[in-house]
Amino acid sequence: MTQKEINEKASANFEKEMKKHKDYFKKHGIFSLIYTDQDLKDTKNIFEDMKKYLEPKTSSTQLKIHIFDDFFKNDVTK
Repeated sequence: MTQKEINEKASANFEKEMKKHKDYFKKHGIFSLIYTDQDLKDTKNIFEDMKKYLEPKTSSTQLKIHIFDDFFKNDVTK
C-alpha cells in the first residue's frame, strides 16, 4: 500500500467517524462544530450551519423604569 492510499483510507475513516459524532451531537442537542475536509469544500453550507448558533433565539426588550423617566423629564436643578 502506498502512502497516498493509506492517507485516502485514513481520511475516509475519519469522515465516517466524524459523521457519527456530528449525528450524535445533533440528536442530543449538543453544540459542536466539527468540519472535515469534505465539509470544508462547501463553505456556504458551513456558514448556514453556523448561522443558527449566531442568531439570537429571542429579542430582548428594554425595561422601562418609571422613576428614571420622571427624573429625566423634570429639571431637578430648580
